[in-house]
Amino acid sequence: MDVITRRLKKAEGYSLTPYKDTNGYWTIGRGHRIRKHFKPNLKWTHEEVEEQFRRDVYAASDEFMRVKRKLYPALDVVRSEACVEMIFWMGLRGFLGFKEMQKALAIGDYKLAGLELYNSKIGRDQKLRGRARRLAQTLWEG
Repeated sequence: MDVITRRLKKAEGYSLTPYKDTNGYWTIGRGHRIRKHFKPNLKWTHEEVEEQFRRDVYAASDEFMRVKRKLYPALDVVRSEACVEMIFWMGLRGFLGFKEMQKALAIGDYKLAGLELYNSKIGRDQKLRGRARRLAQTLWEG
């Protein structure tokens, strides 16, 4: 869990106050999306940021493990961590929306899975492609 935590901290940044992420969603802490009861004067402590981040990482990991057991039980740790990062980043629905990547992961064709992510809409998006391409490379190479 240390590797994924370090990678997410690097990718997500850090803020004690709300900000709009690259997709325009109100966010706080380390990539925590504010869904309800948003108050413009909201401010978190460092401890609150770290506690919510820990909860969000575990939630993404739990969601992935439920999917992994059904769809690709043989997926190795490094590729699994890349999938957890994607779920943390875009939610389970967003992750499952990569249909061709999902099919490739299910049959163990990791080069194709990486290519599908690399050539996806986010892989071509100016603001998102760096992260998408790094994750695609992880899927490809392991």
